[in-house]
Amino acid sequence: MNAIANMAPKNAQWRIATNYWHLGKPAEALASFRKGRQIMAAAVAIAPGFEPAKEHLAWFDEQIAALEREMQTAHQ
Repeated sequence: MNAIANMAPKNAQWRIATNYWHLGKPAEALASFRKGRQIMAAAVAIAPGFEPAKEHLAWFDEQIAALEREMQTAHQ
């Protein structure tokens, strides 16, 4: 039940992070993606069998990795 309640913060963090990313503010986007990941990691810890939380956690991991690659490419 607690994991379900934590889905709303995932959506909020996703929106904030993608807005920063589209505004060309990768550091802020990365911080927001990481905050969302922390929320979802806590949800998975509370309810490890709740698959949507695991899927959201994986989604945050993918977004973080993509943004880190993009930032690394921009610095080269």
